[in-house]
Amino acid sequence: MLIFNFFLVPYTLLSQHKLHVGLIEGNEMETLYHLKWFSKKYTDFTPTVSSDEDLSKDLIGSDFIVFMGSWCHDTKMLLPKFFKLLDNLEIPKDRTTLYNVDKKKRHPRTPIKKYGIKYVPTIIFMRDGEEVGRIVEFPFYSLEGDISKMYARLKKDLKE
Repeated sequence: MLIFNFFLVPYTLLSQHKLHVGLIEGNEMETLYHLKWFSKKYTDFTPTVSSDEDLSKDLIGSDFIVFMGSWCHDTKMLLPKFFKLLDNLEIPKDRTTLYNVDKKKRHPRTPIKKYGIKYVPTIIFMRDGEEVGRIVEFPFYSLEGDISKMYARLKKDLKE
């Protein structure tokens, strides 16, 4: 019995903090926050925007489609920062649709094909059902800077 517990208990605890391939929703999304790689980067990151800035107003009216790979280094760097930014701006988690993809990026097949996903992470910013822009693998300038530029382009396009 002692040997059984020695092997079973660690396996059970470890399996509680894994994500399956496919749509991650509801309470499963909370699992993300308990993954060791996620919680460390999440804690270490301090967003440079506050809730009274324009970026907050832009993001509050948006939805997000996120493709991640729990096996992917770039996902492990970017995703905790993205979720920390949303949490600091008090954007509800139900505004985010999260997919965990396999290493070959073939599953979940339908959303990968629909959104043309080739690299992860890919964060797609949506406003009124239309794509505002996306961050693929890593931001060009910074997370907040790239998002600000996306929404600045959107506002410029709406004025024209």
